Amino acid sequence: MSDQGWNSATRRATPWALALGMLFFCGAARAQAPIQCAGPLSEAAVIKLAAAGVPDARLIQIIDACGAGFTLTRESEERLKAAGTSAAVLTALREKAPKPKPKPAPAARPVSAKSAAAEESGSGKSSEAPPEKSAAPPEPVDPKAQYVRGLAFEQGISVTQDYKEAARWLRQAADQGYAPAQARLGQLLEYGNGVELDYSEAMKLYRKAAEQGDAAGQAGVGHLYSLGLSVPKDDDEAVRWSRRGAGGGDPRALEDLGIAYEFGRGVTRDYAEAMQWFRKAAEQGDGLACLHLGAMYAAGWGAPADKDEAAKWYQKAAELMRPAAERGGGRELFGMAVLYENGMGVAQDPAQSLRYNRRAAERGMAAAALNLGMLYTNGRGVPRDDAEAFRWFRKAGEQGYGPAERMAGYAYATGRGVSRDDVEAVRWYRKAADQGDSLAQVYLGFMYANGRGVSKDEVEAVKCYRRAAEQGETMGQFYLGAAFDAGRGVPQDYSQAATWYRKAAEAGSTDAQVNLGRMYSEGHGGTKDDAEAVKWFKMAADHGNALGQANLGWMYDNGRGVVRDYDTAVQWYRKSAEQGNPVGEFNLGAVYSGGRGVPQDPVQAYMWYSLAAAQGYTEASNRMNALAKQMTPVQVSEAQRRASDWAAQHPRS
Repeated sequence: MSDQGWNSATRRATPWALALGMLFFCGAARAQAPIQCAGPLSEAAVIKLAAAGVPDARLIQIIDACGAGFTLTRESEERLKAAGTSAAVLTALREKAPKPKPKPAPAARPVSAKSAAAEESGSGKSSEAPPEKSAAPPEPVDPKAQYVRGLAFEQGISVTQDYKEAARWLRQAADQGYAPAQARLGQLLEYGNGVELDYSEAMKLYRKAAEQGDAAGQAGVGHLYSLGLSVPKDDDEAVRWSRRGAGGGDPRALEDLGIAYEFGRGVTRDYAEAMQWFRKAAEQGDGLACLHLGAMYAAGWGAPADKDEAAKWYQKAAELMRPAAERGGGRELFGMAVLYENGMGVAQDPAQSLRYNRRAAERGMAAAALNLGMLYTNGRGVPRDDAEAFRWFRKAGEQGYGPAERMAGYAYATGRGVSRDDVEAVRWYRKAADQGDSLAQVYLGFMYANGRGVSKDEVEAVKCYRRAAEQGETMGQFYLGAAFDAGRGVPQDYSQAATWYRKAAEAGSTDAQVNLGRMYSEGHGGTKDDAEAVKWFKMAADHGNALGQANLGWMYDNGRGVVRDYDTAVQWYRKSAEQGNPVGEFNLGAVYSGGRGVPQDPVQAYMWYSLAAAQGYTEASNRMNALAKQMTPVQVSEAQRRASDWAAQHPRS
């Protein structure tokens, strides 16, 4: 595959492309909205909050921030327990509540001379025994209390933050079947917070919690299905579980539904709908949802483009994620890496991005390992190192992470960071393709179409392209259209070719725009329509597609679909030729040879024909040889020198 293909692959695997794809790859930051205190809490206020179902961890935070304005008595504790207040909340209240006033000390007892003397001489003992030390409070055995203690250690509420201790308490509660603890422990396992990262164990715990109706558990199941971690990637299952979690208000489920609608995974793509889900998650303090919202505003997806609004959401994302990232939260480490890499809400800083990424990747987080590989591939924050990039791609790929499997395959296919090995490339592509990675399906099709690492099989190639195309993969749609256009692996069908080209063209593929324009200009797949051909050629040309520029120039040169305009034709031919496109070079040679839109100049004509001929353009070679017969040896020598100089200054990729 060409370097252009490698660049395309790396863009797709870059974390924010993926963020726009892959951010896909991480869960939500769980920062809470700031606490506003009107004063110390009354007993009635605490009862109201507990009865309303405020989570224990949040209620403890509120008590910690606001304090308690009433004295705890046996009677008040009974009232609080009846309202559903847990033992952990009562403990927090005891620490913050005013202490009862001490009772007056009893009157001093007369001391006899004998006892006083005995005490002074040390021969006697005081008649009052020293106070006994109070026993340490017993560790909670109630699963809800254990869960709350785990949350306290995870978030550093009234204790020193400690992920390992959090995991210990959550495990005790989870082992008793307490669903919220199972879901929370699943997250620690998914991101390697305080425990060894283990996607399979995380999924088991998520399922146990989900089966009890826990929204966070349902969100976790959906999230792992969306990434294909520990289970085959399944967008339909991901959406089904995310909807259930979103119904329970889980912010990560809300965010994942936004991603599904943003990229059309398991649902019809709908940017406005995506933005609604991201906003709901962001309103709950979800840092990564804020990042997505910023990206939507920056791109003008689902709302008019608004750089100021984008910047506001990026800054909010950084504010929410930074504290948890500094405590070592895996998903927040990855989120901050994305922000620093792209300069979103923070000053762009590749070194900081690398620091956050490496911390997440070294604990085994697949998305972070992939992202770290991309930093080494592109030399961002580190010297470019293809071997180190491949090491991280392979590490993430060995966890069954589809995008990383694809990048490992690409490294083998191109020999970047590892010896080229088409058989290994096919093996990795197939693993990723079986996970549902649409770009890997396209690359696997390419290997079949060209007989690389497998026996050449154009029928199998078309199957791969179709799998990708039906997932909405633009490159798959283009290659499927090309197969129908040329009749490779399927019977030639211009109508089908035009259908798939249009899908890809409307998604922004400039190659598809060029081919669709050609079909209109030739009348293949429908009525011949030069004006429509010009529209698609110009769309591609405006985005820098060299063949689109050459074709648009030809339409102006020949007055097809536009008023004939030689000057404009020359402008487009030159843009194309200067990118090294042989069609543009040939056509620019032709206008210099004929003097259309430029003064007639056989030296310039020969030079451009020569450059096109060097790329195998047969007609250019024929024209060059015919023109040479009309030129002097000095002119031919000068044309050859210019062509040689141009080629040296503009090396082919």
